[in-house]
Amino acid sequence: MLKFPDSTTPPEVVAAWEQATEGMPMRERMIYELRMKLPVLSANIELDAQGRFVHQREPGDPGFVNPMDSDNYSFISVAQSWMDHLNYFKNQLDPARYAKDMEFWSSFKSALSQAKQLAPMRISPPHFASDMR
Repeated sequence: MLKFPDSTTPPEVVAAWEQATEGMPMRERMIYELRMKLPVLSANIELDAQGRFVHQREPGDPGFVNPMDSDNYSFISVAQSWMDHLNYFKNQLDPARYAKDMEFWSSFKSALSQAKQLAPMRISPPHFASDMR
């Protein structure tokens, strides 16, 4: 089952996530969960030489990787990347959707920043989101 946070998520990130999603309808929360899991999903897709889908590796499969487990993974950078994405496409998005998504990612980033001050773990290593594998 696809879920965020999962058993590998640092406790400080879990707390920030719970704070940012408090009171959020499950349907909406699941959309943000999917967005958080995209790095894991995309890192485990196998394509053939023509670029066609062949297989999706699952936990326990040989070659399965979880980029979110990496020491250089930055949850703050992920939140900022989503905010950058929203800003880039702002003129193409429904204004209400833009505002709602921006509010969520800003809230999550703020909660992560507060957690980082209390317990600087893997919340925000000195890397940019573009450096994530």
